[in-house]
Amino acid sequence: MAALMLLQYYYGVSDGEAVERSGCDLRWAAALGRLPGPPLCVRTTLVMFRSRLVLKDQLEKLFDRVLQHAKDLGILKGGKVKLLIDTRPIVGRGAVEDTVNLLARSLGRILSLLSQAANEPVAEWAAARDLAAYVRTPEQSFKGSVEIDWHDPVARQRVVTELAAAARRALTLADETAPTLTEATRKELADETTLLRQILAQDIQETEKPGQPPTAEIKEGTTKDRVPSVTDTEQRHGRKSARRQFIGHKARVAVDQETQLIMGTEVLAGNAGDAEDVLAQVERVEKQTGLEVAATVGDCAFAGAATRREFADAKRELQAKQPPPAAPAFGISKGQFKILFQGEEVEAVECPWGRRVTERRRHKDGSQTFNFAPYCVRCPLRHACVRARHLKRGRSISIHPEERLLQAARSFQVTPERKKALHERVRAEHALARMARLGIGQARYFGRKKTRLQLLTCAAVVNLRLMWNRKGPNGPGEGSNGPKNDLFLPLMGLGRLQGLVGKLPSGCKARGASWRQPWWRLLGQANTSSWIVAAPAC
Repeated sequence: MAALMLLQYYYGVSDGEAVERSGCDLRWAAALGRLPGPPLCVRTTLVMFRSRLVLKDQLEKLFDRVLQHAKDLGILKGGKVKLLIDTRPIVGRGAVEDTVNLLARSLGRILSLLSQAANEPVAEWAAARDLAAYVRTPEQSFKGSVEIDWHDPVARQRVVTELAAAARRALTLADETAPTLTEATRKELADETTLLRQILAQDIQETEKPGQPPTAEIKEGTTKDRVPSVTDTEQRHGRKSARRQFIGHKARVAVDQETQLIMGTEVLAGNAGDAEDVLAQVERVEKQTGLEVAATVGDCAFAGAATRREFADAKRELQAKQPPPAAPAFGISKGQFKILFQGEEVEAVECPWGRRVTERRRHKDGSQTFNFAPYCVRCPLRHACVRARHLKRGRSISIHPEERLLQAARSFQVTPERKKALHERVRAEHALARMARLGIGQARYFGRKKTRLQLLTCAAVVNLRLMWNRKGPNGPGEGSNGPKNDLFLPLMGLGRLQGLVGKLPSGCKARGASWRQPWWRLLGQANTSSWIVAAPAC
């Protein structure tokens, strides 16, 4: 079943197609170690197998077996490894809707649950409570059914007000009905009501005026941690760059610098920082592989002061490019000032004219400010350093709470060793590109946990391809002391049967025909079921 999952993902076919190929495709049958004919299983068995991996927290089992196979082949050797970290957006599976449809969709799901609890058709139950207008099938759009000019603010506000009032009534009915429900139904209803309340809080602004009915309107802007989909509530608004936005999740991979094998994967929220819990992922890689991580290399997203402090406290090396300081609005930059340290503490700051200041103003966040105003009055560099015209005003320098770590990072990244590490970091981008070609840019399942199963399966396939290519055209076992495993032949892109049958034992015959003949001639003169039976090693 695990091999069938890998074959399915590599070829990008559906569950039904994968099950069908397990019986009729000769390459798939050989990789599964079985005879062609009846399928390996029914489609629901494959679905249940994948579901059990999620429910039993066995997501990484298949991925770990592939890494162990790399160790057996001698590709992944013991000792220390250098991890290259990078992220990539994953577009979510759930349908993304605007505020009106999002609110109506959530309201409709609650009405459906309440009508099922009352054992009544949802249309009749909702009509008796003046909520029939909000009963919709999954394919129908509430916004499209309302015939108004949505550019008219008065008409739009009226519809949003009625929708918000209906949502409040549905929430009241749910709270009154919940004590009479079974535990499973009560839990499902509680999840739906929590989601509806969150949508109201994030997108709707309600106003009450004395003597007037309350009104509701859509909030301007995007609320932090906003839920954009009812079908997948774990999707989030994310941003990969200043111009590139997406809605979904983030994939983060840890790649071995030497072998380019993917050593670990993680799925983050779409609005999470790239460096969120990155140290935990590094520690998890060590635990699962049994290899020590000598250094972790990332881009500017992993160069934050908090991340550097976390790695420094854990006594781990982090190599991430420190962004250059912002260009000064006027004249001399902060980089031209000399910061003098005594241990981890800043002792003094010296200006380009040679004046040294030790007095500072400390702030609650741990930062400090050194003021050079007394020396700026007669300084010959004032015209290039101080923009203020008033003589009593001078230059001040702000010191970050982790200034020592940031200065050390800027000093290290100009060394030849750091420049080499920056060039090597592109291998993590190559790994993400390989995964993108296998469809990791689009989530196949709902939820972050199931998406992680997709990410781990994709990483396993990518690793198998690398292992095959690394050992040459004749397969991963060629020229190595490790075990030869023909299970992964179809996964390595072997499109011709000739390469597969060439590995069969020399004694295998197909009705008197020699295996040295081309495969297309054998298919014309042999019963395929008979010569597959004669080659159980496939």
